[in-house]
Amino acid sequence: MAKYREKIARRKSTQNSEAYAGSPASHKQPTGQATHTRKNNASTEGRAGKQASKSTFQSRVDEEILLEKEEQIRDLQETVEILELKIAKLEQLVRLKDNKIQKLLQK
Repeated sequence: MAKYREKIARRKSTQNSEAYAGSPASHKQPTGQATHTRKNNASTEGRAGKQASKSTFQSRVDEEILLEKEEQIRDLQETVEILELKIAKLEQLVRLKDNKIQKLLQK
């Protein structure tokens, strides 16, 4: 489970650094092209917004996957506990049978 959390944390950190790398402040245009710059800034902001929404969507998906995996782990742990109880009962029955066999052999 810790591996999944580490993986998600790494994925989030790389997505955050990618989102910051595409910010409009890092792309400067010459001053003579003011209208063109506004269009580029708007499209860059749109892309940054899409990247941010992708990363939040991805983080939600990762959280859902993590929750599903944790639920599966709980279910499997419960199954293991039930099987361990069954094993203990069967071992008890084997001991009882062995005792009966020993008593019958002694007669």
